Amino acid sequence: MGVEFIPCAICEDVRNDCEWYTHCSKCEETFFDCCYPEQEKKYGTVKSKKDKEYWGDEALLECDLCSKSNKENRVRELQEKLKAELES
Repeated sequence: MGVEFIPCAICEDVRNDCEWYTHCSKCEETFFDCCYPEQEKKYGTVKSKKDKEYWGDEALLECDLCSKSNKENRVRELQEKLKAELES
């Protein structure tokens, strides 16, 4: 059994799985202490006993990567970028 290296979902900082980390309960992305506090403030953590047993007490309800408003903004940004590329 070896050490696994995992990237943080937001900043992509790669860390080993021996360090503290948690997941987003919606999209299952991994978060380390570098980006977790900001995501926790925005979205909160899981509340139900079932979710806490499965994900852990500190798992996020959702995150910037799966939040509906952020997805819509990312789609809009990509559409604008593609349009600009096609026009040039």
